[in-house]
Amino acid sequence: MKIPTHKTSCVSFIKCEYCVVYKSDSQTFYIMDSNTYNSAYIQMFLLGNYDKNLFELVVSSPYSKVYKLKR
Repeated sequence: MKIPTHKTSCVSFIKCEYCVVYKSDSQTFYIMDSNTYNSAYIQMFLLGNYDKNLFELVVSSPYSKVYKLKR
């Protein structure tokens, strides 16, 4: 079990065929395969995990996130 360190509390089970992410702020479960879980979209938009050396978060709202490439 992995508990990411960001504002939205999510619990992810990644040692299985499917990954389950729970977002407590919207009381929503997301069920996906591991390829989808590891995609840039899920990691950056849903979980807020990104390389802060490469990207800068410009806009963050419940409906969208905009990142700027630093290079």
